[in-house]
Amino acid sequence: MTRYFLRPLAVAFLAIISMTALPRATADNIPSLEGTWRWEGDNRNDDRRMVLIQNGTTVKGKINYRDGKSRTVEGTIAQDGSVELAEFIPPSAATDVGMPASVWNEVVKRRGDTQHPGHARGKIKLQYSAERNELTGERTTFNVHWKTLSGFQDLKDEQDPIKFVRVLGTCGPDVTQNTLIVLKQIAQDYLQGKKDVQEARCNELVNVSVSLDKTTYKPKVNATAANVAWDIITLFEEPGEYPSSKIKDDPGSPSRWETMTGQKCCLPRWPCVKSVEFFGTCQDPQVVNYTMWGITKVLCRDHWGINTKQKIGAWIRNQNSPDRADQEMMAELGEKYGETIVKFLKNEQRYRGLARKYQAAVRGNSADVERFYRELPKDLRNSPEELALTKKIIVGIGGLPKDNDVANPIFFPELRQMVATHEESSKRVTRVCDAVCTQKLASDELQQINSLKFTYRWFPR
Repeated sequence: MTRYFLRPLAVAFLAIISMTALPRATADNIPSLEGTWRWEGDNRNDDRRMVLIQNGTTVKGKINYRDGKSRTVEGTIAQDGSVELAEFIPPSAATDVGMPASVWNEVVKRRGDTQHPGHARGKIKLQYSAERNELTGERTTFNVHWKTLSGFQDLKDEQDPIKFVRVLGTCGPDVTQNTLIVLKQIAQDYLQGKKDVQEARCNELVNVSVSLDKTTYKPKVNATAANVAWDIITLFEEPGEYPSSKIKDDPGSPSRWETMTGQKCCLPRWPCVKSVEFFGTCQDPQVVNYTMWGITKVLCRDHWGINTKQKIGAWIRNQNSPDRADQEMMAELGEKYGETIVKFLKNEQRYRGLARKYQAAVRGNSADVERFYRELPKDLRNSPEELALTKKIIVGIGGLPKDNDVANPIFFPELRQMVATHEESSKRVTRVCDAVCTQKLASDELQQINSLKFTYRWFPR
């Protein structure tokens, strides 16, 4: 039996420690690594954090996991920014995979440490880059081979690349539910409109003209109308400007979110000023704005050729954007959410009736719930995908407590997963600002943020 006990499935995360100032310098030109680092190792969903305390060339700290478990690390830093850490693996790592105590004792005998009784010792070698706010290198652990009957068999080194990104500050407030609410409103307004208005709106999204450049004789695209046809105004306007990283006295400008939180969030101003929390990650609000582009793709599917033209429109609008990959991801997220919400809104009365029956079943027992799903109308369960979507809608509007709604992000774990696993994810903010704004806000400030009504534009009205 082979067990890779150093890659726990239930990875974990301790309370995030955010810093509101850049790292301080240390003596003898030794770089300062004190603070919180996000692990971007073999699993981007780990949400592990390494918190270091530094004294000269010596560092100590912990790698913290979401379930509250942690591992101690100790080591040294050189002037060139190279770091060597010992990682002390506790007995719980063996317990998590069902490793017998006798096998773990043998591991400790071979890889133990006198200063940390009962722990096995791994090694992490890293190189610090101040420019990229990163620690990158190699992690050497081991996998253990054992058999149920005969016990310990073998122990081999296992090396994996590893990366930590410094967490510099605090993101802006959570706008996830506010965004879903306005997307729902966009869909509702559109579906209640007359067909000629619907068609005009869809056409406006792709209202571009092409002319021939008289100098180069190449096509020249004018996308002015399409560029201003739509936006979630609350996300698009007043996003703030970064202070220049090159000019020290350039203050930039505050975002709406920085002002609303009394400058408790979006700190430090570089690079967190243009940031909000969305599905658990820190994002540029103008990137989150592209969720609206996604839901319009669902709403305009009935208009011939619009979706094809939208691809051209998206390219025109985003071609030079440094956040293009993020905008495309947000558009996909808006589209996936739109598929649920549009289906619900087109037959809202029917789903609300089913939700009331679902509530009655939930107040009973598991057999009542199973019976409820078996007796659903056939057209709502004619495929696994259709049944899953039906369940999502019914639970969203009929679940307990009563204030649940299809705009509640808790019912969309797949959207959270999409954002969390996206390879780009607003590199200017997500990788170095943590989404912990709510921990700094008083209850009245948090209520003000949550009650903010998002507005949008989609011409023609």
